[in-house]
Amino acid sequence: MKFLKQLSILFITITIITFNPLASSAEFYNGNDLVKDMQEYEKVGRGDKNTNCVSDGMYMGYITGVYDATHGLYDAPEGLIVKQLCSIVAKYLNEHPERWNEPAASLVIDAIRKAYPKKKKRK
Repeated sequence: MKFLKQLSILFITITIITFNPLASSAEFYNGNDLVKDMQEYEKVGRGDKNTNCVSDGMYMGYITGVYDATHGLYDAPEGLIVKQLCSIVAKYLNEHPERWNEPAASLVIDAIRKAYPKKKKRK
């Protein structure tokens, strides 16, 4: 049941992002927007029943999308799950409020890079 709820939220999130006429530039969604959605995600994690499920889903969907699009930039471990990625990004955002005005994708990439830097190949 919980899986179906999360899948529904992800579908709604993708639909909103895809059909949003205002989302014409890559910088439409900034760190401030991501932080608002992260706060809802954290409420869900604490078991707060007064949450915005759409924002919670936006947060998880956005981070998952950025990670999927940029997975070659990191040396993330096998079996990494969405909850871990979301926690990594939340920690980074909470530690860097001075960057919240920057594009959300840059913040997500930097957070994951910090946690799982790309290792140099040995010759």
